[in-house]
Amino acid sequence: MSGRRRKHWGWGYEDEQPSAEELAALAPTIAAHLGFGSPRPLPFVALADLHLPEPRIAAPARLSALCSDDVHARASHAYGKSYGDVVRGFSGSYPSPLDFVVRPRSEHDIEAVLEWATGAAVAVIPYGGGTSVVGGVEPVVGGRLRRRCLPRPRRPGPRARGG
Repeated sequence: MSGRRRKHWGWGYEDEQPSAEELAALAPTIAAHLGFGSPRPLPFVALADLHLPEPRIAAPARLSALCSDDVHARASHAYGKSYGDVVRGFSGSYPSPLDFVVRPRSEHDIEAVLEWATGAAVAVIPYGGGTSVVGGVEPVVGGRLRRRCLPRPRRPGPRARGG
């Protein structure tokens, strides 16, 4: 595994961060291309300067070897990679980051995490490659989770085939 670490706010690696001068030069072009935004870049908030809210819950001791609640893990898994996600991460906006990140190594680990989460009434958000652009990895905080019974899937009908 590479020693390079992914950016906490967007695509690429930490050592590929554009300079302030490069960002200033790109901002007018990006704003014109998108049709919105400022010709001046937002100020970048470095990982060392992030102030995330404290986790609301700690990982259970029996799963702690799989879990991380450090700032990089929490920030880099808080959003997907849509334009809005990248802008919020770049500018340091993390109002409801994850409490911790679990990195299971086996099917048994996944079962243990889900068993604990069910008993503790804690939401689990699957995070694959982190490329979501639809908000599917962003935690929704507040309210109460409800379990729903979904209707049994119907048998698929005939489908058209492309030619």
